[in-house]
Amino acid sequence: MGFSQASLTKQLTSSAGNEFTAPQAESAVANSGADWNAEAVKAAKGYMSSGMGFSRQSLIAQLTSAAGNQFTDTQAGYAADQVGLK
Repeated sequence: MGFSQASLTKQLTSSAGNEFTAPQAESAVANSGADWNAEAVKAAKGYMSSGMGFSRQSLIAQLTSAAGNQFTDTQAGYAADQVGLK
């Protein structure tokens, strides 16, 4: 599962997650050294292997959705390119 900066911060601060404070989570995410494009590609590959039949537009919408992965438009577009949806 690929995490975006926003979704990882949300997970770290969630009562169902680790319950870190927002400043603690934001600092951890900012200093994680994560490759957010690579994380977006991981998420995209997961969706593509689900058999749900995503178009480029629908995959980007899922990857950027507030209810989904919360990647940036640029990260989602990169991921769509990497899974062959050009």
